[in-house]
Amino acid sequence: MASQDLKEKINSESRESSACSTATLQETEMQGAPAAGVPLVAAVLGICTVAFTLFSHMFQSLEPPIPTISMTACRPGSVESFTFTIGLCCSACLLVMTGFILSWRYPSRKLVARASFWSGLVAAAGLAITSAVPLQPDIMEVLKLPRASRVMTVQSLVHQYSANIFFLGALVHSILYTIHLRSVAKQDKGVNQASLRMKYLTIILSCCFILSPLLLMMYPQIIKGSRVTIIAINQYGAILALLCFFGTYALDLRGYRIKLEKKPSMKKD
Repeated sequence: MASQDLKEKINSESRESSACSTATLQETEMQGAPAAGVPLVAAVLGICTVAFTLFSHMFQSLEPPIPTISMTACRPGSVESFTFTIGLCCSACLLVMTGFILSWRYPSRKLVARASFWSGLVAAAGLAITSAVPLQPDIMEVLKLPRASRVMTVQSLVHQYSANIFFLGALVHSILYTIHLRSVAKQDKGVNQASLRMKYLTIILSCCFILSPLLLMMYPQIIKGSRVTIIAINQYGAILALLCFFGTYALDLRGYRIKLEKKPSMKKD
């Protein structure tokens, strides 16, 4: 009888110890914030910002009927201008965070990985500057002048060049990081295959919109009429495809958590 009681006591302690270990393991795994939310919020915030400024412009029946992305936010003090600046600047900051998180999740010293990391940071910087420095306020009046008489201010030139940096930098990043992720997938079975297929699709769409002959010929010029509509369609298609690409990182980071820890202070006795 005594031996049976002893056996039951040992089994009970063993179950309690196992339950405690499981709880500790689950608690450890749940520490930190889910990393997948960072690229997802960046993509959704960017898309919603562009959609809001476009629909607000069209709802007010402003000119041109289908504006480029930048034309929706060129009026100082407008709701569209504030939304454009805050929304895209926050999205750019989240993209910078995404770049660092990806470098922690899939670390590599290969050239393609480092190049994709830096091209992503350059693209995010271009997006931040584009959102903070809008086109000149009188851009619509400038459009009405003959081409030879149009004068672009430094503000507009900075905005245009920054936008080009964002589009081209993001395109380079998307291609290079997809190449890097394909090589990682051979060793790391945690790489999401659905994410890779979505990346292929968004890269093809981005190339069509960004590198199309019409865009290359007309983007450096500010012109009016139906050509502005063509440029606008290219821009909206390009930014939608690129932001969707960044959104696919949520699948690559699913289950990965980040936690900031304080380093022990080095105090001298």
